[in-house]
Amino acid sequence: MYFRFEDEPDWADFFAIFLEYTDHCPHDVVVLANVTYTFEASPVNFSAKSLEMCGSGENSPRAVRMCNSDPPGVSVWGEVTIGVCNIHDINELTQVTVTEDNVEDVASQLSILTSINENVKDELNLNDVASILENVTEIGAGNQHVSQVQS
Repeated sequence: MYFRFEDEPDWADFFAIFLEYTDHCPHDVVVLANVTYTFEASPVNFSAKSLEMCGSGENSPRAVRMCNSDPPGVSVWGEVTIGVCNIHDINELTQVTVTEDNVEDVASQLSILTSINENVKDELNLNDVASILENVTEIGAGNQHVSQVQS
């Protein structure tokens, strides 16, 4: 039998649990198409932004990637998703992974790049344009902003 005196504090008054989240992906540097992307250590199930940002004064990362747990308890980096900033030619745009989040930006950038005649010079560029269009239409098929004709 346990007796408690009124002056005696509860065990909960002295008992605390401290949890430290230790599952994380380590600092990583990735080079894709001769461009370096640096990622700080990130907790599992969080999207990490590259330290490299789009242009001066912009707050958009040049790339993002997910820190995953696969299998559970093991932290691994996901694929790098390159942002649509600082794209100067069609070849650079082919390096961008088209996602639902960036499909409008990719379509817009492709429209801008193909409107400049010097960007579409040869058959290789046309194949790149076709590949980008295929990815954009696959991902953005139901998106009115993507399928809408701009004049």
